[in-house]
Amino acid sequence: MSGSSDTVIRSIEEDDIEACAAIFVKAYAEVYGETWSVQTAEARITHVVGAGRPHCLVIEGDGAEVMGFLLARPYPWYDGIRLWIEEIVIETRYRGIG
Repeated sequence: MSGSSDTVIRSIEEDDIEACAAIFVKAYAEVYGETWSVQTAEARITHVVGAGRPHCLVIEGDGAEVMGFLLARPYPWYDGIRLWIEEIVIETRYRGIG
């Protein structure tokens, strides 16, 4: 998928949460050995998106398939506003290809 002109990074939308939750559940099982339900993952993603939607992104490929996502939210710090990255999750088959 690397270099494809059909790959798009855009703001997350409510319709993306189910696909992101499925990727989240699979990734957390593979990488951390954690078991999450799709419902719990959806609740987690929805919570972060609600707090910082402009900073929550999805990457989608050909046919608008969600390949992964980034969840981040702003927070105040003594020197101004900073951005905290909560999650970066990529579907297994798209990891390590650039």
